[in-house]
Amino acid sequence: MNNFNWPISTYLNPKEGYDFMFELLCDESPRVVKRCTEELKFFYQTYTNIDGKPIPNAIVFCDILGLAYIKVKYPFVIDFFLKTVDHFGIKTEMSKFIFDQMYERKDRSLGDWIEEESGLKLNDFERDKILALVALVAWQYNKLTNRDSKNDDPEVIVNRTSYYKNLRGVLSFIGDSEGDHIRKYHKIYLEHQRDDELPKDLTNINLLDYSHSLLNVEGCKQIYRIQVLEEILRRLIDGEIKLQLSTLEETEYKEAVYEFVFQCLETILRDRSEGDPLMI
Repeated sequence: MNNFNWPISTYLNPKEGYDFMFELLCDESPRVVKRCTEELKFFYQTYTNIDGKPIPNAIVFCDILGLAYIKVKYPFVIDFFLKTVDHFGIKTEMSKFIFDQMYERKDRSLGDWIEEESGLKLNDFERDKILALVALVAWQYNKLTNRDSKNDDPEVIVNRTSYYKNLRGVLSFIGDSEGDHIRKYHKIYLEHQRDDELPKDLTNINLLDYSHSLLNVEGCKQIYRIQVLEEILRRLIDGEIKLQLSTLEETEYKEAVYEFVFQCLETILRDRSEGDPLMI
């Protein structure tokens, strides 16, 4: 595949992602394919939501396959993701300033950034191949380092690891971290179940992350989703989640609107499928 035209600057839909990964694996040794299969098996046996139940269809398969392949062939890229993925989250003014200084240098490409974080020097073939894989599984990095790239709507990436929360969650299982993120929100969910009330002491960030975690909980009571909706709406109306203008990074306000819309849709869809009257 030395003459392969790597899709470095292209946002691949799931079908295109499957085709891309199929071409890659066809060019690999049986040993690499076997190791990728083992990574996939381990991931799908352990990937659960905050109530401990498997969620095999939460993320499109081509993204998981791409990350498994990266872990087998280029584990330093997984380390790169683990070091940097949280920088796409909500930032305070100080952390935004630090982020701007450290990660948004206009004279540095995404390939340069990966090399700096890993301490490795890549040849042109490896560099282009890795950038194509990053474009598949973590498109948000391309948006950050290429200001001219198209800003995809949230609907495009809701079940893709290109949404940083999904990438962070998957990395907690496919990477070498211990799944602290899942355990944290599992504890909040247990408290929510115990009291039948949303915990009162959640920060804005914890509330929004918890809302996102509930999207994959099949057995979640409708009242729990409604309580989260009501709390997000209250904080938006009362100004506890402040309006912040931004074109690139996430803000609490943008994420609150995003989570509110998706929880509304999830509540309505589940209400219809379960035949219960709408409670909001």
